[in-house]
Amino acid sequence: MFSIKRGDLLPVLTFVLEDANGPVDLTNCVVTFIFRMQNDLAIAQRRTAGINITNALGGAGRYSWAPGDTDQVGQYSAEFEVKFPDNRVETFPNDSDLEFTIRADVG
Repeated sequence: MFSIKRGDLLPVLTFVLEDANGPVDLTNCVVTFIFRMQNDLAIAQRRTAGINITNALGGAGRYSWAPGDTDQVGQYSAEFEVKFPDNRVETFPNDSDLEFTIRADVG
């Protein structure tokens, strides 16, 4: 499970999006990182800025945190939404949620 301290922007969140056939080709796709605090169904953050595809054919990329993303301590659920060039949309993972933690600073 990924974790980061409150207010930190590093480390970046790396990802590889795969389906039953292996890595998904992200060439010319729009990838959105969506996250919310667990048990808070009303508020979800959607980020396309900060997504950097590092290997389109291998389904790999990274999300660079924006100021404010890590300000609230807690447990989070997340997913990646991919909009393909033909406007079809698929969400990854589609059988669960990604989980990460924002931890409090010691001092």
